[in-house]
Amino acid sequence: MRRYIREIENLSIRDYLTGLYNLRGFQQSLRQKIRTSSRIHLFLLDMVSFSEFNAYMGREAGDQLLRQIAAGLQEKMPANSLLSRYDGDKFAVAILGERQGPVVEEETIRRLIHQVVMAAGPRHHRLRYCIGMASYPQDGKSWQELINVAERRLTQEQRSLSYRLEAARNRRERLSTIGQLAAGLAHEIRNPLTSVRGFVQLASEQAEEMRRWKDVILPEIDRIDALLSRLLEIADHQSQRPQLVSVNQVVYETLELMQSEAVMRGCQLKGILPERPIYAWLERRQIQQVLVQLIQNGLAAVEDQPEPCVEVTLDEQDEMVILTIRDNGAVPAEGGIPFMTQDMFALMDHGGLKTDPYWFGLPLIQQIVSEHGGELYFQSQPLWGNEVSLFLPKEGESERESNAVARKADDGIQ
Repeated sequence: MRRYIREIENLSIRDYLTGLYNLRGFQQSLRQKIRTSSRIHLFLLDMVSFSEFNAYMGREAGDQLLRQIAAGLQEKMPANSLLSRYDGDKFAVAILGERQGPVVEEETIRRLIHQVVMAAGPRHHRLRYCIGMASYPQDGKSWQELINVAERRLTQEQRSLSYRLEAARNRRERLSTIGQLAAGLAHEIRNPLTSVRGFVQLASEQAEEMRRWKDVILPEIDRIDALLSRLLEIADHQSQRPQLVSVNQVVYETLELMQSEAVMRGCQLKGILPERPIYAWLERRQIQQVLVQLIQNGLAAVEDQPEPCVEVTLDEQDEMVILTIRDNGAVPAEGGIPFMTQDMFALMDHGGLKTDPYWFGLPLIQQIVSEHGGELYFQSQPLWGNEVSLFLPKEGESERESNAVARKADDGIQ
């Protein structure tokens, strides 16, 4: 009879779907553990995009996602952790530090939680989440205070994410407007441009004096036509399905493609690539398009330098691929841009940059990087030139690479 009662009591504090503590069970356990622990890190994990995932994939897939997250937390978290399906699409993780030993560091736990969420979600559907964190005894002397602080910080993170998503939507709308304007301008200019080209060719055949100017006028018309083609790329841009690619190979092919133009301009174009291949889920053509545009901008910036140089660097940090394009050219504004910024539209208002050729094509670049879930940063200084950095997530990287990162994180627990 007692055994039966204990089983009933245990079921009453467990979540039926995941087997983790429910809210009541978690609060009871936390109240007990806070008496014997020297330090506690409490993490509240909110799967912000779960309702969207549930509507898109179906309830059964949503339940499976929650089970996978729960299983991942059980596998990754330290053995003495308290785990809970806190409320619907929220989870709680309490990392305990016994009086005889240290508690696992906050950054290690955040990295592990990120790995769990990324591994649980399908590769074609990026999951968004927020974390609210509080520490005992710094943030609260009781379990209630600890939970209140964590929930308050979670709310702040949710609000911050909401602002970022709204900013991204506004940016996409502005980029869409730019695309529509670009399409209209390109077509309106290209039609009379074709007539001008035909007239120049016809006139050069009939008048000796016009032949001298043919070789000057036609290349300029071709240059305008090329600019119009790039404007149409902004208008016609559409996302393609990402594939697992070697970023090293994409950079290498782009450098090979641009090498002849660099030689023609008398510029040194070099790449600094790691020996170890870096894999990421990207749309190869779009990322190559971004690199080509940024290299062309760099080549244009170094034209008047005594030793012109454009350098492309590939690196990685945790779950991110980092591509950096540097040049030693003239900065695109008086005094440069001595700060790292990713607000392209505010940046283009700085010092009349809207009319500077260095920034041509940046709306399309920003759109491509944003659709890959990445970030774009700019910086320039008169002494050393310009630098553009792309941070792109590796999301969906091969299992071998994921396991290597997981082993590295596990080492931090031991």
